[in-house]
Amino acid sequence: MRTPEQAHALCMAALPEHLNALTPRYYVVCATAPPDPADPAAWPTPLSAGTSRSPADRT
Repeated sequence: MRTPEQAHALCMAALPEHLNALTPRYYVVCATAPPDPADPAAWPTPLSAGTSRSPADRT
């Protein structure tokens, strides 16, 4: 996955039976996770970021 749209599609595909589940409002896609995900400085530069939603869905 390389885009927020792809990340959102994967989340939605994993949740068809979970009517009360929520997906993130904003996605940040990185090539890899750092050894310590709790360290903000250790994260690599994002490949992409965004909401993946159309303007009509943002309300």
